[in-house]
Amino acid sequence: MSVFFYNAPAITFDLTGLGNLVEMPMLYRVLHNTVRNVINGILVLPNRISITLSPEADFFETFVQPCGFMQYTCVRGAAFQSVKTLGIADVPDIYVRTRIGTHQFETSTCHNSCDPVWEITDDGSTSDEFLLYDSHQMIYLEVLEDDRFRNYMIGRIEVPCRELIDHHEMTLPCKRGRIVDGPSSESTITVRGNIFTLSNDRQFFDAPPSGCINIDGDEYCVSKHALLVALVDHTGPVPNMNLSAQCYLEVSVECAAPQSSKVVKVVPEEETSWKCEFLFNCVRSDIVWSKSITISLMQLAKGSKEKDPSRDLCLGSTSTSWDHLKGCTDMTFAEAHTELHGGHQDGNPIMRSKLMLFSAFKMQTSGT
Repeated sequence: MSVFFYNAPAITFDLTGLGNLVEMPMLYRVLHNTVRNVINGILVLPNRISITLSPEADFFETFVQPCGFMQYTCVRGAAFQSVKTLGIADVPDIYVRTRIGTHQFETSTCHNSCDPVWEITDDGSTSDEFLLYDSHQMIYLEVLEDDRFRNYMIGRIEVPCRELIDHHEMTLPCKRGRIVDGPSSESTITVRGNIFTLSNDRQFFDAPPSGCINIDGDEYCVSKHALLVALVDHTGPVPNMNLSAQCYLEVSVECAAPQSSKVVKVVPEEETSWKCEFLFNCVRSDIVWSKSITISLMQLAKGSKEKDPSRDLCLGSTSTSWDHLKGCTDMTFAEAHTELHGGHQDGNPIMRSKLMLFSAFKMQTSGT
């Protein structure tokens, strides 16, 4: 069983006693954001809690596959109000913060404009792509004033992803924030959205990133992004492991850019199992098909409290090339872990891992 939220939950709380001291606006905001970030980091997709109800349950089958990549662009705003300070009109410096699930994106600041326009630039300052798990997920926009001392909220917007995907472009009214005068319907933000569907079809990997490909008379546009998924399931005790020393999993991804890695620390216990999920949003142009992806179970060096790959003990690892994953739907390395010290225990693998690679596309024109 997996427990998760599609959208970040709304959190409210009321402190009593000495806790009332924390309810001053600045302190309350910091506490609220901290609680929200902790919950999002545990329960909002792609984060989830997996609970094993049966010994036969397969952790790999609980993976929630995203619908695809949502391509999102903040285009322009209109009719925001100047604020008078001591009789002098202060024209706002506006930027937009967008949240969906655990993902957050901010535009650049458009200075001194009540009708901001964010031009599409090579650095991606107005456009973003993020993983979408369900079309009913909500997009939350916060329109903010970039002030020298403090950023003020001008307005808020909520829109379901489904509506933005269906309309491709929407002009949305802002709900009034703290510093906007006049009717809330006057101020608007225009956004665009498209969905790129995930596929493991090798033909889409052979297409150039951000290019087009013709398959059976249908024209497809291919995203510049690809999704790499690594699932790791620890199913038994690891020989020669010092239970008093902390262990961690490391997934290292080699590409044209400098090698990147994502690390999750876990503390395996003798009779329990732990399960980890890694998702990498890869830029297609950075993938070198001959390079490798490596999953390692590491243990901190004796007396150490910080990771140091040059000193830490590798209890076992497995790797494969990008090219091996291209077009594969089910890569399982249960038998590849014979390198682990002591091999298998009681005929069972100590750790299983599964890698999946997806490209993303959208149909441009249909030949039918």
